[in-house]
Order: sequence, then C-alpha cells, then structure tokens
Amino acid sequence: MTARERLIPALLGMLLFVGLGREVDSHFWTAWWFYVGLGIAVAVVFVEPFYGRAQDAIVAAVGGVGAWASADQGPVEGLWTAYLVFCAVLLVCGGYAALASEGETRATQVTKLAANHASKVFGRAAAVGGAALTIEVVALARTGDSNYIDLAFATGLLLACVTPNWAKALRVASGRGDDSSTAVAATGPRLLLVQSSGAWQRGERVLVRGSVGSAAAWVVGAYPSRAGRQVELALEKDVDEVCAQASAIVTLEPAAEAASELIGLAGPGSTDTRVSFSPMVDLRVGESVQLGSGHGIALYQVTSLGLDRETRGSASAVLPHAAALLVGRPEAGSVVTRPRLPQPHEPLVRAQLPPQPVPTGYTRLGVLRGTEIEIGVNHEISHTGHFAVLGMSGMGKTTAALALCRALSTTSCVIALDTTGEYRNRQGIPVHIPGSPPDPGFWVHEPTGEPSAAAKKYIETTMTEANAEYVVGTPSQRVLLLEEAHGFVPEGNISTFAQRDATAESTRFIMQARKFELRFVMVSQRTAVVSKSALSQCENYVVLRTTDETSLTYLEAVMGREAREVMPRLQRYEAVCMGPAFNADGPVIIGLDPPP
Repeated sequence: MTARERLIPALLGMLLFVGLGREVDSHFWTAWWFYVGLGIAVAVVFVEPFYGRAQDAIVAAVGGVGAWASADQGPVEGLWTAYLVFCAVLLVCGGYAALASEGETRATQVTKLAANHASKVFGRAAAVGGAALTIEVVALARTGDSNYIDLAFATGLLLACVTPNWAKALRVASGRGDDSSTAVAATGPRLLLVQSSGAWQRGERVLVRGSVGSAAAWVVGAYPSRAGRQVELALEKDVDEVCAQASAIVTLEPAAEAASELIGLAGPGSTDTRVSFSPMVDLRVGESVQLGSGHGIALYQVTSLGLDRETRGSASAVLPHAAALLVGRPEAGSVVTRPRLPQPHEPLVRAQLPPQPVPTGYTRLGVLRGTEIEIGVNHEISHTGHFAVLGMSGMGKTTAALALCRALSTTSCVIALDTTGEYRNRQGIPVHIPGSPPDPGFWVHEPTGEPSAAAKKYIETTMTEANAEYVVGTPSQRVLLLEEAHGFVPEGNISTFAQRDATAESTRFIMQARKFELRFVMVSQRTAVVSKSALSQCENYVVLRTTDETSLTYLEAVMGREAREVMPRLQRYEAVCMGPAFNADGPVIIGLDPPP
C-alpha cells in the first residue's frame, strides 16, 4: 500500500476525527489530542506506509513524550506514568536497533533483532498515538465529562481508517488479490529481486507497489532458493521510485497486459551491434525483435538460442539464452544500420512495424523474416557487383537464382549457363540465340563439351562484345549465371590441369567484368568445390541452408560469426542476404517469395 493509497483513508479519518472532536472542544485545534491525531494521520501516510522502522519508533516515542507532557495527568496519573515508561522503552529499543552494530556473538545478534522487532510492532504512530488518545478518553470518563464518548468514537474511527490495508482489502474483494513480498536486492537500475510466495511465471505482467511508489513490471525470472521462491522483476521505473531499501515490503498483483509482447531484456554481453537476452517466449532463429520505438527503434534478428545457468544471490536456475544481430531500422524503403548500445535491461518486444515496400529501382525477393518489410535487389545499377547463391539441394536455391535473374532481367541481358536442362526444360526459359542483341531479358545457353573450357570460351566471347561496346561508349548491362558453378569454375583440388587453366582464364575475366557492365551469378551447393579465386569476387550473397564445415568456415570469414550460426538452422525458402545490391546495410534473414 503506497502513500498515495493511504492518503484518502487518512483524510477521511481526519475529517471524522475533527467532526467529532468539535463536540469535545469547540476550540479543538488548541487541544493537545488534536495534534496527536494529526500526527497519526501524517505519519501513517508519509512515514510508514508499509511498516515501522526503528527510526520511526524513535520519532513516535518522542511524540508520545510530548503528549505526556501536554496532558492533564491528574485523573489518571498512573496510566500516564506507565505510558511514559512505554515511550522510554521504545526510545531505548529504537535507538539500540538503529545504532548498535550487528555484533559477532549470538546474544548480541538476538538482542538487536528483538529490539528491532519491538520497535516495528509497538513503535507505529497508530499504536503510540492511539494509546495516548485512549488514556485521554479514560481521563474524561473518570472526571464525569460526557464528551469522552465523542472522543472515543473519534479515536476509533481515525484508527479504523488509517490502520487496515484498505487497498489490499478492496483488491481481494474484487477478486484480483495480491502477494505481499519482500524486496531482496536491486540487481539492476530497473531490476528488483523479491522473495515471493506467489506463483508468478516468467513473462507475466504485474503491478508492484512499494513504500515509495508503484510501477508496472514484467516477471523475468523465478528462482528457487534456501529462503523460498525468488522472483526477478523488470520495472518500468527505477527501483528507488518504488521502494527505498532492501527488506522493504512490496505487493505484487496482476496488471493489465501491455500492447507489445515482451520478449526479453538486454543483458550482459550486448554490444552496439548485438543484443543478448533471456527470452520469455518461444523463439526461432531468424525471428525479428525490436528495441525502442519511433525514431529510436532498432530492429534485430535472432541468431542463436541456448541454455545458460543464472544465479541471483542464493537462487539458481537454468534459463534460455538468445542473441540477436542488429539489422537496423526501416528508412525510405531500405533497412539502415545505425549501431547503438542498448540501455541496461532495455525491453525487447516482437517487431511490430508497418509494411515497407522496396524503393524505386529494386525488385522484391522476399520479406525480412517476422515482418512485412520487403527486401529486394537493385536492378538498375550494375556496379553493385557479382552474386553468389549458395545452399543445400531442396532448400530453394534454384528459386532464389530465378528470382534474382528475373529481377535483373528488367534492365539487363541475363543468360544462364546451364548443363542440367533445368532452366530450359523445367522453367521454360528460352534459349539464347548467338549474335542476338543484348536486350533486357532472360535466356539460357546450354554449352557442350567440357564445362570449364566451354564456360571460358563463352565468357571470353561475351567479354569481347562488352569491351567493344565499352570502347564506343554504349555498354549494355549483361549478367551471366553459372548454374552448378563448380562445373564451370571448379576448385583446383578437384580439377585437371586443363580445367585449372580454363578456370584461371575465366576468373581473370570475372575480375575485370564489372568495368564492362557485366555481372556474374554463381550458383552452387558447396563453396569447397568452387574456385575461391572466382567466388571471392562476389560482393553479394544469397545463402540458403548450409551445413558443411568448409562452406560455413568460408562464409563466416565473409559474412560474420552470427551469419554462420544461422545458416544451418534456416528452413526451406529462407536465406541470409548480404551485399550492396540489396536494400539493407548488413546481413538480413529473409523469407523468399515462393515460386509461382
């Protein structure tokens, strides 16, 4: 029960106390007992909203001595003497509890504990002030003053208003209930560990009421300990705005659900490009989460999941752990990466962003996973570099390559070199006629003979045509796709001497191609069997599920450790895209549009 909650009952009690007090003395404001009643109301609201401390008992006892000195002790001198002794004992107990050290002996510790307990129980303003008012009622009755009845009712009504926890009673009566808990420690600026008997679960939203104020909070952890069940709360305010010290009493009650689902809190290990947290809901690699809102929003994608042991004081539990990589924020059709360090324990919620189409000049390939933010490829600018489409069979590699080629074919002459018959027979791509003008469109060429030699010859012919156009200043945009690239530019350890020579020539052409508005798209299942000299020329990557160690090691060097962790966990038609040709500054996990 907070000071704000006790204010209304205290005001009501004082109104009743004053109303009946006027019947006792028309100039009640000159009577000492009026200030005792006022002191009770003020102390209950502002000094001890939850419990009495040793310091509060000292203040109450000093006030009691003042009441003893002001009262007419004649009719009940014995009671006032006993009251003075009571106040003196409270002063001694309160002073000892507040000033004495913990001590090393058992007797000293027990004595301090007993003094502290006595101060808390008997040193409350309602107890000390109520006793003084009761003695005054007895004194009036003994002198035959009939107004003692009015003062008795005034005292009883005041104590009835300020003593019970009316807020709790109303919550229980309304069926909401609550849980009286003890604050154990602040584990962060907005993290509070409490000892609680309630069956609160991770992810629940609660209202925390303390001696200073109240705040909505999320239950972020529940730990067994020797002293009982401990619950860790993530507050929406700083801890010192709710309770002033450890061992303070707080109450927990169910709170209204928030508009956004809490995923976790930014924790240790977070950086300006990566956030670590303990998820409170089921997550899957690739899901999008966000920090902040408005212009301060930062979008992340989950890259790893695991279990860690966490300890809070004497409590310990095994909890899920997740890491997410900064993607950026939507801005003018793109996803712009602007690194920022999360605040300690900053809440993460599920991504709740409006749809965003790709900007002008881009063709959509899919959407950022968990959102409606479109990710596409730039089909207008040719100097964005070469492409690599990599992944296991059956994961959507051909779908990704086809989508990429169709996007580029709006402004470029795209020709797929294919020895499998996939593009002509199954996809219906028309065969390219040698000597045809390099108009925008999508065709297939099926070379014959040894693949690496045939590819070298075709690439050389295309480069010659592109060079001639470049010399006269009218270069056309061209794209050559190498389907099963390991056949056209094989790695040296799986090729013959003749194949190595052909691959070396093809690689040399690939290195020079961008100057002549020629781009390459290399499609393969494994990087281990593709010439690294050729593959290393690629600036743009579309990587579907990949599990072999050689490919993962190579891609980690190119795309980063987080991307490597994601690749074996991708589902069909999911890919990691990275490169200047896409409308995202860094690696993003996307759901590819399925084939028509």
